[in-house]
Amino acid sequence: MPILDPSDVRKQTGPFEKAFDEHQKNDRIDREKIQKWKDAMREVGNLFGEHLLPHQRSEAKCIKVIVKEILNKLILVPWTCYSLLYQNG
Repeated sequence: MPILDPSDVRKQTGPFEKAFDEHQKNDRIDREKIQKWKDAMREVGNLFGEHLLPHQRSEAKCIKVIVKEILNKLILVPWTCYSLLYQNG
């Protein structure tokens, strides 16, 4: 359910490219951590979902589709996952 162009997420182009470039310039950020984020973004970019284009639908319709998809996915997440998220901040 991409909100951004999936290829930007997958290939780290567009806003992702700039953000990763800035992080790589920062010596306080571990390079291995940056690579893990890049790998995760590549994996997320490969997830199947509906590609919502603003010119095809109104913003309100896009938001409804996104909210519906998120709620459907949350129903499938075991409650133990929620407690893990809140424990690890």
